[in-house]
Amino acid sequence: LGLAYATDWNNTMLTDYTNAYRDLLDNDPSTKSYMDLFAPNVNEDDIDKTWLQNVLRSRRNYFRRNRDLCIIGMVGVYLLAMVDAYVLAEPFRHIARLVDGRGSVADSGRAQHPPVGGNDLGPQLLSAIKNVFRLV
Repeated sequence: LGLAYATDWNNTMLTDYTNAYRDLLDNDPSTKSYMDLFAPNVNEDDIDKTWLQNVLRSRRNYFRRNRDLCIIGMVGVYLLAMVDAYVLAEPFRHIARLVDGRGSVADSGRAQHPPVGGNDLGPQLLSAIKNVFRLV
Protein backbone atom coordinates (compact mmCIF):
# COMPACT_ATOMS: atom_id res chain seq x y z
CA LEU A 1 0.00 0.00 0.00
CA GLY A 2 2.89 2.33 0.74
CA LEU A 3 4.41 1.70 -2.67
CA ALA A 4 1.08 2.43 -4.35
CA TYR A 5 0.82 5.75 -2.50
CA ALA A 6 4.44 6.62 -3.37
CA THR A 7 3.81 5.76 -7.02
CA ASP A 8 0.75 8.00 -7.12
CA TRP A 9 2.52 10.88 -5.38
CA ASN A 10 5.60 10.66 -7.61
CA ASN A 11 3.37 10.48 -10.69
CA THR A 12 1.47 13.62 -9.56
CA MET A 13 4.72 15.49 -9.00
CA LEU A 14 6.05 14.26 -12.35
CA THR A 15 2.95 15.62 -14.09
CA ASP A 16 3.31 19.00 -12.38
CA TYR A 17 6.98 19.38 -13.27
CA THR A 18 6.44 18.09 -16.83
CA ASN A 19 3.71 20.67 -17.41
CA ALA A 20 5.85 23.43 -15.90
CA TYR A 21 8.85 22.44 -18.05
CA ARG A 22 6.71 22.33 -21.19
CA ASP A 23 5.17 25.72 -20.40
CA LEU A 24 8.58 27.27 -19.82
CA LEU A 25 9.88 26.07 -23.19
CA ASP A 26 6.85 26.87 -25.34
CA ASN A 27 7.35 30.70 -25.19
CA ASP A 28 3.59 31.19 -24.95
CA PRO A 29 2.91 34.02 -22.47
CA SER A 30 -0.50 32.58 -21.57
CA THR A 31 0.95 29.30 -20.22
CA LYS A 32 2.77 29.91 -16.96
CA SER A 33 2.17 26.83 -14.83
CA TYR A 34 5.79 27.00 -13.69
CA MET A 35 4.89 30.09 -11.64
CA ASP A 36 2.60 27.88 -9.51
CA LEU A 37 5.76 26.31 -8.09
CA PHE A 38 6.86 29.65 -6.59
CA ALA A 39 5.48 31.74 -3.77
CA PRO A 40 2.84 34.29 -4.88
CA ASN A 41 5.13 37.26 -4.21
CA VAL A 42 7.86 36.08 -6.65
CA ASN A 43 8.03 38.13 -9.82
CA GLU A 44 8.50 36.21 -13.08
CA ASP A 45 11.07 38.74 -14.33
CA ASP A 46 13.33 37.99 -11.33
CA ILE A 47 13.70 34.32 -12.29
CA ASP A 48 16.66 33.14 -14.36
CA LYS A 49 15.07 31.03 -17.14
CA THR A 50 18.17 28.91 -17.71
CA TRP A 51 18.41 28.03 -14.03
CA LEU A 52 14.69 27.29 -13.90
CA GLN A 53 14.89 25.09 -16.99
CA ASN A 54 17.70 23.03 -15.40
CA VAL A 55 15.84 22.71 -12.09
CA LEU A 56 12.57 21.67 -13.74
CA ARG A 57 14.34 19.10 -15.93
CA SER A 58 16.25 17.58 -13.01
CA ARG A 59 13.17 17.39 -10.77
CA ARG A 60 11.11 15.91 -13.60
CA ASN A 61 13.74 13.19 -14.07
CA TYR A 62 13.93 12.65 -10.29
CA PHE A 63 10.19 12.04 -9.93
CA ARG A 64 10.07 9.85 -13.05
CA ARG A 65 12.89 7.70 -11.68
CA ASN A 66 11.22 7.37 -8.26
CA ARG A 67 7.86 6.53 -9.83
CA ASP A 68 9.47 3.82 -11.95
CA LEU A 69 11.36 2.42 -8.95
CA CYS A 70 8.11 2.24 -6.98
CA ILE A 71 6.46 0.32 -9.83
CA ILE A 72 9.41 -2.08 -9.97
CA GLY A 73 9.17 -2.47 -6.19
CA MET A 74 5.45 -3.29 -6.39
CA VAL A 75 6.13 -5.94 -9.04
CA GLY A 76 8.93 -7.35 -6.88
CA VAL A 77 6.70 -7.54 -3.81
CA TYR A 78 3.99 -9.24 -5.87
CA LEU A 79 6.44 -11.82 -7.25
CA LEU A 80 7.84 -12.45 -3.77
CA ALA A 81 4.32 -13.04 -2.45
CA MET A 82 3.65 -15.50 -5.29
CA VAL A 83 6.84 -17.44 -4.58
CA ASP A 84 6.10 -17.42 -0.85
CA ALA A 85 2.57 -18.72 -1.42
CA TYR A 86 3.86 -21.47 -3.72
CA VAL A 87 6.56 -22.55 -1.27
CA LEU A 88 4.12 -22.64 1.64
CA ALA A 89 1.49 -24.51 -0.38
CA GLU A 90 3.83 -27.23 -1.63
CA PRO A 91 3.87 -29.37 1.59
CA PHE A 92 0.08 -29.26 1.71
CA ARG A 93 -0.11 -30.64 -1.83
CA HIS A 94 1.96 -33.62 -0.72
CA ILE A 95 -0.24 -34.13 2.33
CA ALA A 96 -3.41 -33.96 0.27
CA ARG A 97 -2.05 -36.42 -2.28
CA LEU A 98 -0.95 -38.86 0.42
CA VAL A 99 -4.20 -38.64 2.39
CA ASP A 100 -6.25 -39.01 -0.79
CA GLY A 101 -4.75 -42.39 -1.40
CA ARG A 102 -3.36 -41.29 -4.75
CA GLY A 103 0.10 -41.11 -3.27
CA SER A 104 2.30 -44.02 -4.07
CA VAL A 105 5.83 -45.12 -3.38
CA ALA A 106 6.87 -43.46 -6.66
CA ASP A 107 5.27 -40.13 -5.62
CA SER A 108 6.76 -39.82 -2.17
CA GLY A 109 9.63 -42.27 -2.08
CA ARG A 110 8.17 -43.83 1.07
CA ALA A 111 5.76 -46.69 1.62
CA GLN A 112 2.24 -45.61 2.49
CA HIS A 113 0.59 -46.71 5.70
CA PRO A 114 -2.80 -48.32 5.21
CA PRO A 115 -5.78 -46.53 6.78
CA VAL A 116 -6.47 -47.66 10.30
CA GLY A 117 -10.23 -47.32 10.31
CA GLY A 118 -12.97 -46.76 7.70
CA ASN A 119 -13.14 -43.02 7.15
CA ASP A 120 -10.93 -42.01 10.07
CA LEU A 121 -8.37 -39.60 8.60
CA GLY A 122 -6.58 -38.81 11.87
CA PRO A 123 -3.89 -41.53 11.79
CA GLN A 124 -3.64 -41.32 8.01
CA LEU A 125 -3.13 -37.55 8.14
CA LEU A 126 -0.48 -37.90 10.85
CA SER A 127 1.35 -40.47 8.74
CA ALA A 128 1.15 -38.24 5.66
CA ILE A 129 2.55 -35.26 7.57
CA LYS A 130 5.46 -37.36 8.83
CA ASN A 131 6.19 -38.49 5.27
CA VAL A 132 6.17 -34.93 3.93
CA PHE A 133 8.61 -33.71 6.51
CA ARG A 134 10.90 -36.63 5.75
CA LEU A 135 10.89 -35.50 2.10
CA VAL A 136 11.74 -31.90 2.85
